[in-house]
Amino acid sequence: MAINLSIVDAKLRNPRVPLTELEQSAFCQVEPLETKPLAEELNAGVRWQRLPDSYVNMTPEELTTRIEANKVQLGSRAVILGHHYQREDIIQFADFRGDSLKLSQYAADQQGSEFIIFCGVHFMAETAAVLGGTHQKVVLPNINAGCSMADMAPTDDALDCWDDLMTTLGTGSVIPVTYMNSTAEIKALVGENGGA
Repeated sequence: MAINLSIVDAKLRNPRVPLTELEQSAFCQVEPLETKPLAEELNAGVRWQRLPDSYVNMTPEELTTRIEANKVQLGSRAVILGHHYQREDIIQFADFRGDSLKLSQYAADQQGSEFIIFCGVHFMAETAAVLGGTHQKVVLPNINAGCSMADMAPTDDALDCWDDLMTTLGTGSVIPVTYMNSTAEIKALVGENGGA
């Protein structure tokens, strides 16, 4: 006897949660994260650059006061960009909030600002630096803030792959394409070879 199950029956009998929903609950908090002193945050197992002890030992309230004062002092000389995934205690200081593409476009339009403070990851700050003026300094508060997607394509590996493709298929036979979430070096490789 054959069993005939429809797709609807199969879904009901074997429900699955899409991986993105599993990741959502694991990594994307619905409730605001509690701000902790940097000394405690630094113990979370995340790579950080070395910070002065005076910052590490400040309370969250002291850090907020310090940031507010510096923002007033710098005025229009600095623009703070905050990526959507930053937590609220960072975003509250952002002059503009968006995704990586929108933030980079916004950064390119800020020719009057001397400093672009990019609260995001490394490839975003690189893109802002490429699009910005030579008079501008792009600051990434955590220089070790990386993107797993951008890290999937190490430049040396991409160059080796490109050389292999050109040897096998011939120059001009492949148009390289990359995603926004890639390093400036990968974007340069693509641009130098007629891609987008």
